[in-house]
Amino acid sequence: MKKFALTLTLSIFFLVIYAQAPKGTDKIIVNNSKSASDNFLAVKQQLAENSIAIASQDKDIFQVVTGNIPAKSGANYQYIIFCKEKSIAITGKFTTGIEMNWGFGITAKDDEMKIVNKGMSGSIFKKAFTAMEDFAKSLGGEITYGAVIKEVKVKKDDAY
Repeated sequence: MKKFALTLTLSIFFLVIYAQAPKGTDKIIVNNSKSASDNFLAVKQQLAENSIAIASQDKDIFQVVTGNIPAKSGANYQYIIFCKEKSIAITGKFTTGIEMNWGFGITAKDDEMKIVNKGMSGSIFKKAFTAMEDFAKSLGGEITYGAVIKEVKVKKDDAY
């Protein structure tokens, strides 16, 4: 009985670890059995149900770009969604919403950053990726992850 409980516990542990998005992922793919046009309609319907505005859409290539999606932290997210035959690919970008006022009428706003799962719990990157992942899950279908980005650190000597 102890062996069974241990095996069950380890199985659940590895399933939880395996189900998480890999660090460095910037794309979420929803796999299903729908056509590209059906996926396009499903995405637009889900955006409407979540009160997310559509900034632009291209019916020829089945692409949807959302308007800014405000987060509780003050950040704004934006998703770029490509609908394909049997899949939906979602990427995104965000701004933190932080502005620096330098005086004399000079204000610096933050740049847009790509939504990437950096794996840092509680970080703005993690929150942005989790929000994008939650939207992807709301579309139904099997979730997979693509385009793992690895950061490369260059030594000062190697840069020249």
